[in-house]
Amino acid sequence: MPVIFFFQAIAKFMGRVRGGRVTFDPDRIVMSGGATGANELIMFCLADPGDAFLVPSPYYPAYALFRLINLIMVFHFPYPTDTNTSLF
Repeated sequence: MPVIFFFQAIAKFMGRVRGGRVTFDPDRIVMSGGATGANELIMFCLADPGDAFLVPSPYYPAYALFRLINLIMVFHFPYPTDTNTSLF
């Protein structure tokens, strides 16, 4: 199946991007048509109605829509954007 070659290439690329410190399994890669679809898919798979996500603010505006669609709670916490800090 030609799609497997695409996922293998993505896995290899991501391994190079991470400096060879991480390997990626092509069988565990999921592709999406964009950030909104990817975020919705992740939230839909991980959350049950009534669950919550903690999201740094400023945040991606579609999180409010996900809250309505998936019946989840989204809590925002302030994160400074004017410094050279990182969440990771």
